[in-house]
Amino acid sequence: MTVRFGAGSFPPLRQGWVRSLFLDATGYAKDGEPNTAYSATVAPLPFHAMTNYPPGAQDRAPEDAAYREYLRKYQTRPSYQLIPSLAPPMN
Repeated sequence: MTVRFGAGSFPPLRQGWVRSLFLDATGYAKDGEPNTAYSATVAPLPFHAMTNYPPGAQDRAPEDAAYREYLRKYQTRPSYQLIPSLAPPMN
């Protein structure tokens, strides 16, 4: 990731000082490993307010317009099973 911004509005540093910046970010990775819950589907997607994955009945995904637009715009990829399941076949 590259973050670029103008630092012209920062106050000048004293001689010998160094400015450090800190980026606080949250990210999620939905594991595609076949022995992970819901590994072969796109949903349910992780979201910030959930207490565990997969989300339980008490966990509600956002329902606002911004989240629906995010789903419509970015969650359009198909799910692929790249690693065969280790579970025995269910016959």
